[in-house]
Amino acid sequence: MVSHHTVQSGLIGLQTFIELCHEKGVSVIVDAASEYDLKIFINMGADVVLYSGHKFLGGPTSGIVAGNSALIKAAYMHQLNGIGRAMKAGKESVVGAIAAIQRWQNIDHRKLHEEEYQRLTHIRKGLEKIRGLCVGEHADPTGNPLTRLKVSIDPELSGLRIEELSKALLQGNPEIVVRDHHLDLGFFEIDPCNMKSGDPERVVSRVQELQNLLVDCPPDSSEENKLRPRRSVYDEKGIPVVNPDCVSWAYRKSGDREDQLKSWPERYLK
Repeated sequence: MVSHHTVQSGLIGLQTFIELCHEKGVSVIVDAASEYDLKIFINMGADVVLYSGHKFLGGPTSGIVAGNSALIKAAYMHQLNGIGRAMKAGKESVVGAIAAIQRWQNIDHRKLHEEEYQRLTHIRKGLEKIRGLCVGEHADPTGNPLTRLKVSIDPELSGLRIEELSKALLQGNPEIVVRDHHLDLGFFEIDPCNMKSGDPERVVSRVQELQNLLVDCPPDSSEENKLRPRRSVYDEKGIPVVNPDCVSWAYRKSGDREDQLKSWPERYLK
């Protein structure tokens, strides 16, 4: 399993994974979702690769199934008469996905990524001026040609928790949605790939509005905090125990996606 969303070490390389599966007669399906490279997984030997038509490709809600012709035919048969009938793609989605691929092949990707990086640079320069924040550029871990901002809070200057800052950004006007996959690790990311003209200025302005949150929350000066970074605390007997707020398997961030779903559609119709 190769996924930067789950673990960052001890991974099995995809090429090795494919070879091991094929030795045992097991087909490999890659859920590529929003990957830029539309050929690499097929070239590595994956039997089936799934791409979203509505993410980086920019088409309608749709998907692309590519690879072994026998497996593709089996999927097609399920669409006609099997379990996939209820999820059958409409004609508009099929045509839209084809148009998205054709458009993708003709985009000036270098120019697009340069514009994204300019937006990112504007945000980075603005956030670097805010006391209490640590800001750095972070390359996409899966090899997509984009850079994100990695934002964390300097514990020497502020005791604010990163999830509190993330929540405050989401609750403001305009709402700023960050990549919050790794809040339990103490940071979030800002992604420029969906931004338009004027958005970088809005992001910087919103974070500046929240600067008092950073200033008004003093850093933790306890003896225990001098031993950071750790994901454990000490109980009343001085025995180390796991801090459930700091480990991904026990962590639940405030305002999680499940909570947002419960408030749908009222939350989006206000």
